[in-house]
Amino acid sequence: MTAHLHRPSLYGEAINKIACEIGDATALQPLFNYTVSSIQREFGFYVVSIFVYYAADDAAMLLAQAGQSSEPAPIGAIQSADLGIVGEVIRTRKSILLNNVFENPHYVAPEGYPHAKSEICVPIMHKQFVWGVINIESDQLNAFNDEDRIALETIAQHLADAVDHLLARAERAR
Repeated sequence: MTAHLHRPSLYGEAINKIACEIGDATALQPLFNYTVSSIQREFGFYVVSIFVYYAADDAAMLLAQAGQSSEPAPIGAIQSADLGIVGEVIRTRKSILLNNVFENPHYVAPEGYPHAKSEICVPIMHKQFVWGVINIESDQLNAFNDEDRIALETIAQHLADAVDHLLARAERAR
């Protein structure tokens, strides 16, 4: 993982690069795949995931994932929105930054990433509706800071706008 001292200088350039590519997306799944792989590559995070929230089922489904695991969770894996940090972010609509996951009673170890020690999770929201979350895990304690949170919230907003645009375009095409 990239050291904290070096990441802030990457934020502006990385966010702009990711935002431009997100804005050019023409389909949802490639958008999600690009987003997780770009965040993982640009910031050097251990694992990056995007979950979508299904309010009717009160569950989150894993849509895309990038990172360092020999056995990642399968795309399509379902998690109750009552569980874990992902669920807590969905319920509260607020980002959560944990620099020691073992100190939080809501933490649920992610499948395929047994070495996770820190986590940051931000909501992907559009018009006060939680569409999903970007979830980042680290294999180091104290891996995240407020600059990471702000950068990820910015990317999450660009992603929410792109998803809204693609869904609106698909609706108009019907």
